[in-house]
Amino acid sequence: MLNPFPELLVYGILAPFIIRVALGSALLYLGIEHYRGRVAIAELLNPLMGKLARGAGGGLGLIEVLCGVALIVGAWTQVAALLACALTLKPLLLRAHLRGLSPYSPGMYMLLFVMALSLLVSGAGAFAFDIPL
Repeated sequence: MLNPFPELLVYGILAPFIIRVALGSALLYLGIEHYRGRVAIAELLNPLMGKLARGAGGGLGLIEVLCGVALIVGAWTQVAALLACALTLKPLLLRAHLRGLSPYSPGMYMLLFVMALSLLVSGAGAFAFDIPL
């Protein structure tokens, strides 16, 4: 079957850019929310982690913010995408035990996981500091 809009295929390099910015924005929001709720997260994780739970909310928020910023800027995109895969798969696997850590729905986390996996395979796209070798 013929492509109905072959002129748009020229802009194929922009697809990873759009995915990268969307995933980075979602992780940035998630990191800010986790940092704001770090006290509640520490109380939630205290039975599981003990004294280590005090820094868990802030640490998780900081990692998500750094990963989101790296994706938006386009620096170390594949490393940030691999980390984003882990950060978005974790709430899917632990959702029953840690409901307070997941502001998004399971479908949203699955979508973010697939976006991160796509960036891991395809690379940064346009407007990034990463350049393919």
